Amino acid sequence: MFRLKSYDDRLQGYTAADVSPHLAFGTFNNSSRGRGKGSRGRGRGNYSTRGRGFQQQFLSLSSQSSGERPTCQICGKRGHPAIQCWHRFDESYQYSEAAAAAFSALHITDVTDDGAWVPDSAATAHITNNGQRLQQSQPYYGNDTIMASDGNFLPITHIGSASLPSTSGNLPLKDVLVCPDIAKSLLSVSKLTKDYPCSFTFDANGVLVKDKATSKVLTMGSSTSDGLYKLENPKFQMFYSTRQVKASDAVWHMRLGHPNPQVLQLLSLSKAIKINKSTNAACESCRLGKSSRLPFSSSEFIASRPLERVHCDLWGPAPVSSVQGFQYYVIFIDNLSRFSWFYPLKRKSDFCSIFIKFQSSVENLLQTKIGTFQSDGGGEFISQRFFKQLQDSGIQRYMSCPHTPQQNGMAERKHRQLTEMGLTLMFQSKTPQKYWVEAFFTSNFLSNLLPTIALATKISPYEALFGKVPNYSALRTFGCACFPTLRDYARTKFDP
Repeated sequence: MFRLKSYDDRLQGYTAADVSPHLAFGTFNNSSRGRGKGSRGRGRGNYSTRGRGFQQQFLSLSSQSSGERPTCQICGKRGHPAIQCWHRFDESYQYSEAAAAAFSALHITDVTDDGAWVPDSAATAHITNNGQRLQQSQPYYGNDTIMASDGNFLPITHIGSASLPSTSGNLPLKDVLVCPDIAKSLLSVSKLTKDYPCSFTFDANGVLVKDKATSKVLTMGSSTSDGLYKLENPKFQMFYSTRQVKASDAVWHMRLGHPNPQVLQLLSLSKAIKINKSTNAACESCRLGKSSRLPFSSSEFIASRPLERVHCDLWGPAPVSSVQGFQYYVIFIDNLSRFSWFYPLKRKSDFCSIFIKFQSSVENLLQTKIGTFQSDGGGEFISQRFFKQLQDSGIQRYMSCPHTPQQNGMAERKHRQLTEMGLTLMFQSKTPQKYWVEAFFTSNFLSNLLPTIALATKISPYEALFGKVPNYSALRTFGCACFPTLRDYARTKFDP
């Protein structure tokens, strides 16, 4: 009986309208999906009436064209008559006055938009009710509409592009639909993630939009009391000048270019600056920009016998090879007497062989063993062959730390003495540079004969080591003319 009455109503509708029901097929096209009034309803593609004939669509068209918005007597929703209700043939559906009252209160014009974008994972397009938000727009003449959760069909007036403010600029929003009747501006999550490589993270506190490449937060939003997520515009921090204002000593320290603390104290006493708080905090920037090495204290070691400790260092390469082809030299210094031995080298790899000869010579000369060998960490001093030689001879090894030549200061100072004296001898005698080995050997010989303040008694290293006063009568000026007697080597009696 119920179905017969429904069929009769449809026939009467066709007669009253006096039009062909087939004209209703060209009335509606696909509608964009979206959420109206900030609710969770989804729009549908076609205005499907689930196979209930054609008159429902025609009646909906006539009601919208007349401007009336009827209320359904079956479900209580506004926007469609009872003959168009989905629940019309559902006998198990129960009408609820409370639900009807709730839906009837959801008038689109009763809710205002605060301008914030609401991210919507169900929307397939960006939708806004404010055409002024579009940067480029044009009128929309299509037949697509937006269906809200309460059954209303919302028209689209314009389409264009907008932008979403972020911390790194503005994110472009393409194909934004303008719907004046929608309550909230909906941001399509699927469309934004396709147009821009970003990701959305939703939790109880809010929503984050991050750049996939850099993981940087582009924009963020909070969760409202009604369960909506709203994207907020990035907050800009305001900075102001604090010049001529009291500040802490740390702030004045940075203002004045990181001066010494005594400078700050002097300026504060003279009332030139006003310090309201003394932190006495260590400045990390000063540690990084002004750090310097602490002074090395003098060694307190005093040898009790010759060769108890031998200092060694290698010099070179020389800018000019000597006449014999030498490019390096090595010196050995006795800690007790400051006496030094000079050995020229052609290659650094010759050092171990020279040391074996030196060890055999001085130990036989002085009748004592080398106790400790001190040097830097050069490659010639850390070779396996040299290390084995020290182990086999029972010699203890001291090595200075990297980039700290001060720990081997005795050998470094001897280098300076030999090079300065040797170059001076060459300049005085106008000797070619290829004779630098002879000049340096002479300077080492003379330094062993000269008194030194390094020894407490201010005697010469030669006297301290051998117990004899050196004889200076045999010395001649370096580079002076020499006339040797060659009579015994002459080939004829007429040769000079």
